[in-house]
Amino acid sequence: GRTCSEETKQIISTYTKIIYQFLDKKSTKNLDDYFWMIICKNIDVEIIHYEKKNQGIRDRQMAINVGQIKKNLYPNEKLILWGASSHLKFNSQLVELEYHKNTILTGDYLKKEYKEKYYFLGFTSYEGTWGKGLLSFRVKTPKKADSFEYNLRKFTDKNAFITLDEANQKLKEAYFTANILGNMSFKMKIFEVADGIIYLRKMTKVHRIK
Repeated sequence: GRTCSEETKQIISTYTKIIYQFLDKKSTKNLDDYFWMIICKNIDVEIIHYEKKNQGIRDRQMAINVGQIKKNLYPNEKLILWGASSHLKFNSQLVELEYHKNTILTGDYLKKEYKEKYYFLGFTSYEGTWGKGLLSFRVKTPKKADSFEYNLRKFTDKNAFITLDEANQKLKEAYFTANILGNMSFKMKIFEVADGIIYLRKMTKVHRIK
């Protein structure tokens, strides 16, 4: 992992604590105050994350950040979190990927805390390309019976919204390969790691709106 000297870490920690404590003492805080308080905590966590490759501590802090913003600023409102599905899905141990099986990720914490009020919506495609600028990658969809996207293709030739949380027990127990994590195919109990899916029949690269 990446490292920095103990002196550098001490300087960073000292100043982030000073800033955090100064903001924390304010009797009334707004979104900007919480934003910079979160940044201070994130910096301390990132040092451990990069030095020790500790993904879990980073995801735990993400969940804490969401909880603080929800509790202190938007206690009675719905929040939309826009982030990588690998962080926001839940039941991580049901994905056949080593660090997902052995690490508690952000969505795991949020689902435990908010239960049915936390709704994770994933994205996947049958074919197409993704990336931006000069980067261009093809969506890889296995043409197999256990492929989630392959099975969807047999049912519809259009874009679709699929609910997963109301599936029967047989589907919940079944493993499928699916592309909901970074457009790469991983085996998972997809009906147990997401509440719904936005299915794009053909994905296209990000482009500027003209």
